[in-house]
Amino acid sequence: ELHYSNLLLRIKIRDHSRKSLEISRSKREKKSIMISVVIITELLVEYTTALAKLTAGILPRRQGDGNFVRIGGFSIYCPPRSSPIPDFSAHLVDF
Repeated sequence: ELHYSNLLLRIKIRDHSRKSLEISRSKREKKSIMISVVIITELLVEYTTALAKLTAGILPRRQGDGNFVRIGGFSIYCPPRSSPIPDFSAHLVDF
């Protein structure tokens, strides 16, 4: 009977340690997923902001850049502006 109770106790301990291992693994996985989501969100915000500024024509230009706009490490050709306010009238629909 003592041998049987020891066996049951070992099985319970092994089951408990396996469950706690699964719980700690899922916590680590959730944490790494959250970190990945935060990094991707920050990148999307940065590039969306740069794209909005590029579309609106308000990205700051350095003096030596000429007709190029820098976003991060990239240089994008931008035609010279004749007016500080962009003309979006070509996109309007006349009903």
